[in-house]
Amino acid sequence: MKNEFEATDFQGTGHSISVEMLPDQCPLCHKGIEPKFRFAFFRDNDYPTVSNNEVQAIFQCPRIQCRALFIAYYFQYNEGPRHLRVPEYQLDGLSPYSHEEKIFPDSIKNLSPSFCTIFNQATEAQGRKMTEIAGPGYRKALEFLIKDFLISENPDETQEIKKQWLGDLIRDKIKDTNIKVCAERAAWLGNDETHYLRKWSDKDIGDLTKLITLSVNWIENVLLTKDYSKTMGPKGASNAKS
Repeated sequence: MKNEFEATDFQGTGHSISVEMLPDQCPLCHKGIEPKFRFAFFRDNDYPTVSNNEVQAIFQCPRIQCRALFIAYYFQYNEGPRHLRVPEYQLDGLSPYSHEEKIFPDSIKNLSPSFCTIFNQATEAQGRKMTEIAGPGYRKALEFLIKDFLISENPDETQEIKKQWLGDLIRDKIKDTNIKVCAERAAWLGNDETHYLRKWSDKDIGDLTKLITLSVNWIENVLLTKDYSKTMGPKGASNAKS
């Protein structure tokens, strides 16, 4: 399907429009798709030549397991010098939206169930275009992950760890280099999401979630290594010699 379709204005007249892109993922089943176009109309404006038009296009997921209808919201921004105007309508969002929870390994769920809950709530906010609250949510999730990990490693220091600043804990308490590198940078970007001025203007919330995911992966490696060292002790070593 070309990135063109007909949209009907308030008077019932059809107009062919060109769009930047078609939805490539269903907001309900979250699978990659080539959607089926069903209908589109101009919202509010009687005449589609008015700047800042909004087009609501109805698509259908082609997957047999889904077949859900959803709305794609398009805008055309025509302000500014003529040579800078973008003729295509820009995709601005999809609805309805169904949150797809991230499934964490059992070792992480057992270590920090609060981290898993907060991270998934932040992911849902991000999916609903509420990025101004998603970022601080990811920052909070990171703090729970790191503090719960350090408490598991240093149970005698539980109260001290709970009270310390996240950055200080990462710098002073984390021994694994990979965790330290990823968690430290995730904390930097997480702080950017909560402060008025950003220090890392070339990074965004996508970089933050990648760094948190890397931190999770490295922590899982430490937990699994520790578990196998504990469960496969001297008996396993003696068997290996025979």
